[in-house]
Amino acid sequence: FTTTDGCVGDTVFFKNKSTVKNDKLINFFWNYGDGMDAIIKTDHGHVYSTAGVYTVRLVALSSYGFKDTVTKNLEVFDNPVLSLVYDPDTMVFDGEVIKVRPANVFDSMVWSTGAGQAEISLSQAGAYWVKVFDSHRCFTKEDFYLYFKEVKTIIKLVDDINKHKNLLAYVTLIFKEEYGEYFTFSGFTLWKSKFGGYQIGRAHV
Repeated sequence: FTTTDGCVGDTVFFKNKSTVKNDKLINFFWNYGDGMDAIIKTDHGHVYSTAGVYTVRLVALSSYGFKDTVTKNLEVFDNPVLSLVYDPDTMVFDGEVIKVRPANVFDSMVWSTGAGQAEISLSQAGAYWVKVFDSHRCFTKEDFYLYFKEVKTIIKLVDDINKHKNLLAYVTLIFKEEYGEYFTFSGFTLWKSKFGGYQIGRAHV
């Protein structure tokens, strides 16, 4: 029989190439080396749940009661560990761009957008995924979602933001969200983003 190395959770295939002269093979007994056995006459696959080196044994039985045994070793590899980095975050405001990349280096990868480079830039909300492959062609897939917060319409920017720096001593914090802080004064809202910068507009509701 022939087989190849595999990955945890993936199917390792076995091709039975047993033959006999002047007789007929009637049964095949498989031992996969992981505590699992099977009686299968055809080509098939087996899934390993743990990485390691396994000794696979095939016993062929003929109609005359003869049998022969062959063993082969195969190795099963762990799937790569994937962690994503979001720059600046998974939630930003409309018009901004989120850059996403794996924290580690992989042999190859593919994004749900069809891109194959190590880092992509995204500007639309939605569900995405990335699949990374190591040198053994083992892979890990991760799904992620990006949010883009609608920016409130700015009435007008005050002549010079510096004129209002003194008002910061009197502002009242009305609420916080993970993407920034809002302050209100004189009927207006001063937004201070954690990514830097200020904007002035009508109070948020």
